[in-house]
Amino acid sequence: MQLSEKEIEIDAHESAATSFIIECFEVPDLLSSLMFRLDVPEHPIDIVLIYDSQYNLRAELTGITAKKRFIISEDEMLASSGTKVGAIAVGEWIMALQIAGKPHDKNWACRYSIEGFMSDDII
Repeated sequence: MQLSEKEIEIDAHESAATSFIIECFEVPDLLSSLMFRLDVPEHPIDIVLIYDSQYNLRAELTGITAKKRFIISEDEMLASSGTKVGAIAVGEWIMALQIAGKPHDKNWACRYSIEGFMSDDII
């Protein structure tokens, strides 16, 4: 089930040392896993932090330079490195991205998608 898909952009600023992006998305009931896909065509993402609806840190990934896929799951066998295994809480989750430095004299863009899976779905 598709939960969110978006292209985000940051305008280049001469004085910016870092840029932060905060994205919120809703997670419905009965999901056992979330799959995130990031496509970073140019300037890398230094860190991605994902918080569940209870404000627990569920993922911390660093140095994303191209396409990246990761899974947060209640199943330890499915969960990606850098994520915390546990029940998928219902409600509003938060994804925070930090881009260090400034994009090279132009705008920065990234596309992401988030999918939800029930325990009997195939990932």
